[in-house]
Amino acid sequence: MPHEVSVTIAPSPELLLFAERHAQDDPPHAPSVENRCEPRPPLFVPVVAQPLSGNLAPLGEPLAALTRNVSRHGLSLIVEDWPQPDLLAIQLVVEGKPCCLLVTEKWRRQQPPFAIVGLRTVKLLHAHTYPLFVSGHFFRSGADLQALQESP
Repeated sequence: MPHEVSVTIAPSPELLLFAERHAQDDPPHAPSVENRCEPRPPLFVPVVAQPLSGNLAPLGEPLAALTRNVSRHGLSLIVEDWPQPDLLAIQLVVEGKPCCLLVTEKWRRQQPPFAIVGLRTVKLLHAHTYPLFVSGHFFRSGADLQALQESP
């Protein structure tokens, strides 16, 4: 039975205002310049992100963030005080179901005190795994990591 942890973190009013201004100032990409495999319309949704070390140990406290856009292969986030972790576990809702994404940084654009970060999805995890990341009760051995890599 997973260890239950309630995580209630919300983006700051400053982060919400920055995202709103960014959405207004960010021109749509020209189709001839766009190199994405699929379109990514803006999608500003609050999420909770837990920074992780390379061995999947939680690093510090969870972060409040906003998605900027989401695709099958990744997403971009707007965050305050980006800690530059090896990995990030992100709790979000997809098609009405809670899920946890394990992602890694692909690119970053600093706009102090905020950062816009492009993330590549490493693994879609079961929804119950996120509280385990936050509480530090997850992946304490190589066998745990191997189990993640072998899970569907």
